[in-house]
Amino acid sequence: MTIKNIVELGPNYKKVTLCHPNFLGEEHNPGKCAKINGKWFVIAGSRKNEIDVVIQSKALEELASINEINYPVGPGYQFLWINPAILVTGGSGLGAAVRLLEQRNEGGLKTSAIIYSKGISVELAIKAFPSLKEVNNIIFWDTTHKGRPKNPLDPIDPVKNSHVFFAGPKSLHEALKRDPRRPDIHLNF
Repeated sequence: MTIKNIVELGPNYKKVTLCHPNFLGEEHNPGKCAKINGKWFVIAGSRKNEIDVVIQSKALEELASINEINYPVGPGYQFLWINPAILVTGGSGLGAAVRLLEQRNEGGLKTSAIIYSKGISVELAIKAFPSLKEVNNIIFWDTTHKGRPKNPLDPIDPVKNSHVFFAGPKSLHEALKRDPRRPDIHLNF
């Protein structure tokens, strides 16, 4: 396995393209993962012999020496075509956002999204993943300076009975579960 390309997404995150002859580039449910050296990474894209993952910058050295890889793993998102839907991710969960938003957009379904992170740049994210410009309502929320709102759905003001696709840290998931609107949360694991 080799690292083919690294793209900055901001000070704390990178898009990494990994090459391996066993990567077939097959279509799979958004939210599927690669398990590398025991750590889980959401697949942001795949082509023959390549996959893209979004990682925290500090995790890059963990990919320098890869001893074990399982790909693809996890169920990914089920019920992809439910409506209305919102996507909420934290940091490296951006990888799940890319595939989910691409497929829903191709199917004619509009999806609002909020990406919580420590400094993912809107411009760099769209440059790394051009399909994100097709999303009508995407918010990049930098938690470095403004923290995260008590109710993570507040910046979007969701339609009643919205389903939420989620990928991110446990603290963000717990905050979503406490939201008084009681959203139906779909996980990729």
